[in-house]
Amino acid sequence: MCGPPNSGKSELVDRLTTARPEVADYGFTTREPLAGMMEFEDVQVQLIDTPPLDPATLESWMLQLIQQSDVVLLVFDVNDPELLEQTDFILNLFSDKGVLSADGPRLVVLAGKIDIRGADQSLEVWEDLFAEQIHHQPFTSRDPAVVEKLRRKLFRCLDIVRFYTKRPGHSVEPGSMPFLVKKGATVIEAARYVHQDFSRNFRFARIWRSPSLEGQMIDQHEEVRDRDLLEIHTF
Repeated sequence: MCGPPNSGKSELVDRLTTARPEVADYGFTTREPLAGMMEFEDVQVQLIDTPPLDPATLESWMLQLIQQSDVVLLVFDVNDPELLEQTDFILNLFSDKGVLSADGPRLVVLAGKIDIRGADQSLEVWEDLFAEQIHHQPFTSRDPAVVEKLRRKLFRCLDIVRFYTKRPGHSVEPGSMPFLVKKGATVIEAARYVHQDFSRNFRFARIWRSPSLEGQMIDQHEEVRDRDLLEIHTF
């Protein structure tokens, strides 16, 4: 998570995670990276709040951290008098460092504090200038429904799927946690992720996915989908 000074990042971290950052009505309250775990259903996602992106305080390690992320959540305060200058600085910075390239991390841009009086006019000017460069969504961290919608979107942006396992002949263990793989992973790749021996000694797998796939034997090259339940059989 990144953005200009006093953009509302820390308040959003407080809403999304168990971390408790310092939240104040002035800039530069975040001086070091602060990690917190964001819960989405039965998945934990690490979210890192970073110091403000500002030309006076920017350090090279911050850009390295951003480049190594899976998703970059860029937060602006649309009411900030310096919004246009801030946006121009950050977009040029990201462009120069390859953050906006096709190979860079996924970028989610929030037009924050949209609930403040006068924000609509500021947003309209901002959109006119930068609509072709960034796709954004109006946002307020004070609406729980909006925050939950963002939580779901961030999970989708990670391009991962959950799958569960059970031992042959047994029921699913209560509280079983999912394994996470990238979208497109196959059954044999999922088996390898559970344990190397499962892929080396793989015989077949059964899957529970839908009424038509309830305990059915599947090919090892079948693509795993979110919430699949796999029963892996080995030699």
